[in-house]
Amino acid sequence: MKEVINISNEKLIAYIDGSYYNCKGGWSCVSFHNYGLFPKIEIFGSCQSFDSGQMEVLACIKAIANMPRLYGLSSIPCPIEFRTDYYFLVNFINGYNHGVSFKKLLRFSPRNLNAEFMELYKLLQVSKHKIKAKKVNSKDSWLKKVDRHAKYALHALSEDNSFVFCIKGDGSLEKIPDAHKNMPLEPRYSSKQHNKVKWIKPFMLEELVHIPTELIQITEDIHLHAKRIDFRGGLKRYKHKGHIDIPIVVRPLPNGTYSLVVGISRLCIAKLLGFKEIPAFISDMTHKEFMQKYGEDSYLIAQKIT
Repeated sequence: MKEVINISNEKLIAYIDGSYYNCKGGWSCVSFHNYGLFPKIEIFGSCQSFDSGQMEVLACIKAIANMPRLYGLSSIPCPIEFRTDYYFLVNFINGYNHGVSFKKLLRFSPRNLNAEFMELYKLLQVSKHKIKAKKVNSKDSWLKKVDRHAKYALHALSEDNSFVFCIKGDGSLEKIPDAHKNMPLEPRYSSKQHNKVKWIKPFMLEELVHIPTELIQITEDIHLHAKRIDFRGGLKRYKHKGHIDIPIVVRPLPNGTYSLVVGISRLCIAKLLGFKEIPAFISDMTHKEFMQKYGEDSYLIAQKIT
């Protein structure tokens, strides 16, 4: 007996997953229609990343942006149900559908992913399709399939975020321009890490310059007395990025060079990796004066930011 299609229950089901390793991420989405009215489509891609959760949210963003075009649904509303094992993503989407304010949605999401969830929120607002989310077990066979795609993208693809790879129902592979290119994906520090460099905030009104590392000297003994230089994984991260992204502070010297005020670890990393320039704020303070002005506990803060 032929199945009777209940139009009120039809939907696209989209399994999504992300994968992350060493400042690079892979994401994937496998989608199909619950009544088989549309062929199965599998999309995946790779880009710079800083967190596996970022890739989970990004997979959802890429799917929302690209699925209507791939299915020819740009003008035909069709419900989409995302299935994932990422708890925060499910809560965010379903909370949005229940009218929870954006501020509250962010409050219960990872703080270091605010930019990603903000972008997802904007897409949910403009999408013509009703979007839901459902949490599934990590042992789900479809989730295992999408996880394999994400790991393949992570290890085999370049970090070109301007294209999406698509496997269509007939098995053909197509590289298509990504319909979503608006979100910057450079690795960022978490809020916890930002709190360790609280002094940056009052410097935001100052001009940020890039100074040749060869012109920066260590003239204050406090840097030489450091018990240890804390790289905290910085060597690997900065080598991958190719530049230092958190500024140091320097003081100009009469001979045209600069004396380091704070940032000994980042300066050492820059010189070890052969970076010719490093971002810096210029100040006329010594290290001691700087810490007295910006440090709540000068010795403790000094250990954190230098």
